Amino acid sequence: MSDHPTPELIDDYVHRALAPDADAAVHAHFEECSYCAALRDDERRLTDLLRSYGEASERELPAALRASILDACTASPTAGPLARLTETLTAALRPLIAVAVAAALAVAFYTGMHAVTVRPQPRFEASSLFADHAMISGTAPFSDGAVVPAALADDVDQ
Repeated sequence: MSDHPTPELIDDYVHRALAPDADAAVHAHFEECSYCAALRDDERRLTDLLRSYGEASERELPAALRASILDACTASPTAGPLARLTETLTAALRPLIAVAVAAALAVAFYTGMHAVTVRPQPRFEASSLFADHAMISGTAPFSDGAVVPAALADDVDQ
């Protein structure tokens, strides 16, 4: 640190309020500069003197004042008119909200149960395919089992 630290910077150093890098720079300056080191020592002595004076002249608060301060700190804040109105409306509407929620749940349960219900599928018989196939192939004009009309039968025999 080429320049001398300001009195505020020395005060912050004494009270340990500097960032680590700034603290290290000021400490290095005190090693090099006896004038600034003397200012630091003066600040320390003044701090110690004020602290000892404060401890020596410390007085107790009157009991009544102490009790009123503690009561004010622990008491819950009083609600304003808007907060009281909100609490009143909430208390009045709570049953209506509960009924609406219950109705919504009942509808959801009812529709959900119908969606989940498994309906039995009709059984499929494979034999019906064979019967259908036999019926269709019997009516096809050029199939092996088809009934040949008489007009065509005469042509086939010749």
